[in-house]
Amino acid sequence: MKRGRNTVLLLLLTLLVPMKSIAQEITDSLMSEVERIIETGKRYLGKPYRFKADSGYHFDCSGYVSHVLLQHNIRLPRSSRDMQKAVRKVPYDEVKKGDLIFFKGRNSKSPAIGHVAMIVDDTPGALKMIHAASRGIVIDPYPTPYYKKRYVSVGRIPRLAGDSTVAPADTLHAASVPDSLIHQSLSVN
Repeated sequence: MKRGRNTVLLLLLTLLVPMKSIAQEITDSLMSEVERIIETGKRYLGKPYRFKADSGYHFDCSGYVSHVLLQHNIRLPRSSRDMQKAVRKVPYDEVKKGDLIFFKGRNSKSPAIGHVAMIVDDTPGALKMIHAASRGIVIDPYPTPYYKKRYVSVGRIPRLAGDSTVAPADTLHAASVPDSLIHQSLSVN
């Protein structure tokens, strides 16, 4: 009888011991994936910029983001404008590493999306983004006056959102964006 009570007590203690929640495990897994994506992106630092390029050596902004994400089996549309439509918008104050940040192009008065970058440091008030700028692939702080006046929105890649109500990026891409648009670059840095 004593052995039975000990087994029951052991079982109760096991249940009461704090364990990692399923939500925390999912969050940890997503963060690991985001860190791997960021590390992939950093391998291209210094590579030159070229409009409408996504070759692995030359990139424009959306070509760069697409290229990095494809290496992790995440497909988003090719243009920054279409990328913005394919991600889940999040409030600026909820930005996280791996989120995409969208800007107007060179003409800050135009409402059109013309640039995209990926957040690599989400320290409040001192964000850092990696992107293909005219200087090549670089990490820049945000906000700066140039980008602050061009800011449009932040979006979270569906697969990295941890939100089961959002379709995976592969499905979203296939369902909503024709292949002819994927290889079209409409972005302007």
